[in-house]
Amino acid sequence: SAPDSQPNPPTSEFEVSFVEIRNVGFAGITIKRDNNGTFPMDNVSIHDNYLHDIGSEGIYLGSTQLQYDQHSFNHLRITNNRILRTGTEGIQVGQLGHDCEISHNVVGPCAIDWKSAFQGFQDSCLQVTFRYGQSSVHHNIFIGAG
Repeated sequence: SAPDSQPNPPTSEFEVSFVEIRNVGFAGITIKRDNNGTFPMDNVSIHDNYLHDIGSEGIYLGSTQLQYDQHSFNHLRITNNRILRTGTEGIQVGQLGHDCEISHNVVGPCAIDWKSAFQGFQDSCLQVTFRYGQSSVHHNIFIGAG
């Protein structure tokens, strides 16, 4: 089991693939840098991972805050992941920019800790915020949420 995984941005052009992450207290994969909108993260790929029994989000990328001092993502790919039994969202992604895609994932059950005060508004399998550009979410299976 790996601890919460956090690359040290600003960075681009990387992937997280073929990893099992389990039994962590917060997010399985966290990729974000708060209060630094100067450098977008480009060409990040998260694929073919198995995340399960996660205390909060399975995948937590970018900020869900509305301020524009947060970095954006361009050409992000989240594909072919299996995300099972998360405390809050299976996938929470913020600040999406140009050409981002979330596809072919199996996610659920999610938000199994929905009664906790921290998770008051984090009770779905997917939470996405778009900042600019066009992106797509397709061919995913989302099963159950708080």
